[in-house]
Amino acid sequence: MKRLLLSFVLVLSVLSLSAQDNRTDSIREKVFESKVNEMVTRLKLTDEQRTAFVPIYKSYNEDMRAVMGKRKKWSKPTSSKEAAELIKNHLERQKKAIDVREKYIDKLSTVLDAGQLSRFLRVENRIQFQISQRKYHKFHNGKGRMKNGQMEMKKW
Repeated sequence: MKRLLLSFVLVLSVLSLSAQDNRTDSIREKVFESKVNEMVTRLKLTDEQRTAFVPIYKSYNEDMRAVMGKRKKWSKPTSSKEAAELIKNHLERQKKAIDVREKYIDKLSTVLDAGQLSRFLRVENRIQFQISQRKYHKFHNGKGRMKNGQMEMKKW
């Protein structure tokens, strides 16, 4: 009986984790679609440019996510040595992010004109800032802003 109950609990746990992964993937896709729409609007991309831009931008986002990694829960450092280590880790991730950006600028230059390319990082940084603000407010206020399944972007 215990084995049956243990097996049942194990199956439920696996199903629950699978559902969470699917939910995370779904949210990630919605956020990406919103980012693409914001980029298309802000950079004023043509349909041709959008078609060429999306696969490059998707790859860029995946590489950036891999480089930046999942952020650990922040805890106040207890010593100067610990604070220095946290700062060094942060700076190392930032260096890797710069390398990814440099790599993709060459790829994006084949799709975007000079004005669009010069605005790309500003728009990307602004989008990332808005996402981090929403995460912060959702965490602290319990409210996220999704509108019709898409992230609501603040006009700027």
